[in-house]
Amino acid sequence: MNDDIFDYDADVLVVGTGGAAFAAAITAAVEGSSVVMFERNEGVGGTTALSGGTAWIPDNPALRAQGKDDARDDAIRYMCRMSYPQWYCASHPTLGLPTDAYELIEAFYDNASRAVEYLTGVGALDVIADDAVPDPTRPIDLGFGIELPEMPDYGADLPENKVPNGRHCRPSPGTPLIIEQLERAARERGIDIALEHRAVKLLQNDDRAAVGLELRYRHLTVLARARKAVVFASGGFAHNAELVRRHLPGRVYGSCSTSGAQGDFVSIGIEAGASWATWPTRGGSRSRSRPHCGRPHHRGCGSHGATR
Repeated sequence: MNDDIFDYDADVLVVGTGGAAFAAAITAAVEGSSVVMFERNEGVGGTTALSGGTAWIPDNPALRAQGKDDARDDAIRYMCRMSYPQWYCASHPTLGLPTDAYELIEAFYDNASRAVEYLTGVGALDVIADDAVPDPTRPIDLGFGIELPEMPDYGADLPENKVPNGRHCRPSPGTPLIIEQLERAARERGIDIALEHRAVKLLQNDDRAAVGLELRYRHLTVLARARKAVVFASGGFAHNAELVRRHLPGRVYGSCSTSGAQGDFVSIGIEAGASWATWPTRGGSRSRSRPHCGRPHHRGCGSHGATR
């Protein structure tokens, strides 16, 4: 391709500016690559910026520093029950989950803490484990005359949950929010962040390897060149009514994601050669929005964006 046609040129292009996107971008920069990040919204942070401000990390370093053992088998069993209660079966080899769903949870346990340790080690994160035990003498007022004696962790009462406190990592006292820490670390490493840039197409060479992106900036078409890789961490499709109706069975009450969660990667991934996986349900099967094209230099993230 003619170099003159590109508006941006970097080793690695990252789509999205949430926690996952910044983790990828900072890692690439630390390892010596130039990076440009693209965000379709007007502000940085994606769904991470709308969250409660903690990262739920099993077996995290701060938890271990407190002498707590978040055993792998117990944590995976708990996550499987919490994530997929409709499939959970304690006696099944994959606890009732489809193999790829089970392996994804295994990967999260095996790598989430390592990611926090890496980002902490390079100065991008400063977090501690939130080990505060709720005080039953100070009820939490939820409004409308409803009070809770304490704010439980996710499924704190479940027998599978052996570590009901300490998996939430929050900013250390006196430090910025997690998303602010990550943005600062990215900018300190020279990472360019382009706002209001929506990715619409993955550019591929004759071998179908990813070599860049086509984006829309307001009314303009923008081209970006990737010398090494394109990373999608652009959220899901919780605010795309058509995709929700087609691929999320049952009643959908809402989402924690930003309005930019329109499923951009779904169409981009399929056009690039990805295929849809199907997960069985009791009523048949449903599509699962996790396109993965298996091409060189291309990583995808296409979950529907629900925050658990």
